[in-house]
Amino acid sequence: MKVPQERRARMRLPVRWPLRILSSNGSGQPLEGITENLSSQGFYCWVSRAFAPGDSLRCLIELPSRLDTPRRLVLSCEAEVVRSERSSEAGLFGVACRIVEYQIVIHEHETQESAPG
Repeated sequence: MKVPQERRARMRLPVRWPLRILSSNGSGQPLEGITENLSSQGFYCWVSRAFAPGDSLRCLIELPSRLDTPRRLVLSCEAEVVRSERSSEAGLFGVACRIVEYQIVIHEHETQESAPG
């Protein structure tokens, strides 16, 4: 049996991290989702709506952090949709994206003592 050749230029890591897709005009609620895998050039995610190939997305992917640190790391990126397909699971779409530009943003966690209340 012949094994299909991998077409991706970079190895993808299987990671299931929270994802938010922000609206293009800054209004409205972000679309929540989860990544399936990630590489230095792109990612595949699950969200509740389809996108068209060529769509530009502004995405925030929350990276895991240690529990003993007050920091939260977020991959903020501009991405281009390469493919979008309906999942067999009702209401979900798999979306493959190419990362066009990115930066890592560090957020400080609020502690319970400093949180307004």
